[in-house]
Amino acid sequence: MLERKVEMYQWEEDEDTKTRETVGGSEETTTTYTYTKGWSTKAIDSGKFNTPSGHENPSELPYEQSKIFDEEARLGDFKLRGSTIELIGGATTVPVAEFDTSKLPNSHISGAHIYIGAQPASPMVGDVRISFSAIPAGLVSVIAQQDGGKLVPYKSKSGSIIELASRGEKTSDELITAAANKNTQLTWLYRAAGFLAMWIGLTMILGPFSMLFAFIPFLKSVTGFLIGVATLLITVILSSLTIAVMWLFYRPLIAIGIIVGAIGVTWLIKAFILDKKKGTPAPLPAQPLAPPVTPTQPMPQPPSPPVPPAQDQTQPPSTS
Repeated sequence: MLERKVEMYQWEEDEDTKTRETVGGSEETTTTYTYTKGWSTKAIDSGKFNTPSGHENPSELPYEQSKIFDEEARLGDFKLRGSTIELIGGATTVPVAEFDTSKLPNSHISGAHIYIGAQPASPMVGDVRISFSAIPAGLVSVIAQQDGGKLVPYKSKSGSIIELASRGEKTSDELITAAANKNTQLTWLYRAAGFLAMWIGLTMILGPFSMLFAFIPFLKSVTGFLIGVATLLITVILSSLTIAVMWLFYRPLIAIGIIVGAIGVTWLIKAFILDKKKGTPAPLPAQPLAPPVTPTQPMPQPPSPPVPPAQDQTQPPSTS
């Protein structure tokens, strides 16, 4: 197999969105767009940029990516399909130093690339570079079905397609084990992606509740943390149940164990919450308000005795 890789130097847009809290407790979202130049195997539509002016790209690549398969590639007496050859892998870079580039205008040989542009050391938007790789002939091992004079994918009774190939001499067990390990890794990657998607989704649904306490930053932070923990626990339980349901047919014992574990975790969380509620002291009953206190009237005092009139102390003149 011979593969041609075509890259073009183009503008690329990077979008960075940040959210911050304002003084009033609301959120303000700011998006910043930055533009850089780089090599890409696909034409980037600059018309969709936030600021297309000054960042224009060519509408398409001048040459397409391509793969050429040898129709006479064989394994013993059997012809190999292109899909089988790709599974073999082990592609190597094809040197281009001796390629005739006279029919390509403004082209140069630059390392492992055919460069179309002015200066390979200082690329400009629209410059193109082309490289080649090939899967060389050699000893290979294949698991497939014989169909006349060729090897084709085998379809099992369950509907699974089996077609395995690898470079070198390997047994069928080695090929199957390697394929199973690769499949297991991909499966766990898909599970991890599903777990994160579920957690993010639940957090986005329940997250706005923390804004009820936006006027008190401490309470908002605590509420946000508790929501994150709660959604994490819910995601763990739901993800475990989903995996268990898918395993019920193929691995029933493991599936039942996961289901029992998920139910146990749910029961423990529920028991913990109920225990917390029981341990919280009940509020005291409301006491009736006391009647208003009437100011005490002063005790009546007995009347004071009458004061006798004052006597005239002036003595009359004596007579003799």
